Amino acid sequence: MTASLGTPHAPRLLGEFRQFCPVNYDPVVVQGTVAYRTIIVDQPRSRCTSRLEVIDLSQPHSPTLRTTLPISRPRGLAVLGERLFVADEHHGVQIFDLSDPVAPSYAATWQIYGVKDLVVSDFDLFALSPNEVQTFDLAPLYQRDIDLQKVASETRGHLTVVRASNHRVER
Repeated sequence: MTASLGTPHAPRLLGEFRQFCPVNYDPVVVQGTVAYRTIIVDQPRSRCTSRLEVIDLSQPHSPTLRTTLPISRPRGLAVLGERLFVADEHHGVQIFDLSDPVAPSYAATWQIYGVKDLVVSDFDLFALSPNEVQTFDLAPLYQRDIDLQKVASETRGHLTVVRASNHRVER
């Protein structure tokens, strides 16, 4: 949905984008006039599949679906400049080039099984899975005149947290 905040204490609905499949929604990330959201379908039905949707918000009264990309089990999103990161629980962190914001192009996947969420802080991306957090330095992905697919596929995360055990520690 899009809303006007002209009167902050009384937002006004401008438009909405409806979804007709029974699905689980993940948070939406917005950059400029484009929204990116993931849809998780637990029980695939005809025409209802897990995916990444790109929604054009340039006309707030009528948001428009511009692109749909299949994602196996999307869980989280992060966007920074011309890069979109999607947590795919089955395959890892998928990186997309947003040179054309309404038509993301796939660049690479960082293999992290079970990744559940993503957080970007400055030029660090934190990929959270049940047993660990991996940190990726994103700066190399933003250098001028690079081959994004090559640089992204060569980038490695640094393990920052590991669950040692499920045992309670007594003091």
